[in-house]
Amino acid sequence: MLRVVHDVDGMDWTVIPIREGWRWDPEIEMRRRDWLCCVTTGERRYISPVPPGWEQWTDAELGAAIRHARPDLRGPR
Repeated sequence: MLRVVHDVDGMDWTVIPIREGWRWDPEIEMRRRDWLCCVTTGERRYISPVPPGWEQWTDAELGAAIRHARPDLRGPR
C-alpha cells in the first residue's frame, strides 16, 4: 500500500512499505526488517519496524511519525 501524506510544513511525502527480501540494497549498512520508506523532494527517511496498523493512521499521525523518523543516510534519490 502506497500513501502520499501532506505534512504541516507543506511537504508531500510518499510512504512505501518495504518487506525484507523483496530487494536487497548493498548501500544499507545493516539489513532492516520490514520498514516504511518515506520520500520527499531532497530527503528520505525510514521507519523501522513497520508500526502495526499504520495503514489506518490519519495523515496527521503518519506525518508525526515521519517527522520523528530516522534519516536514510543514502540520501535522496
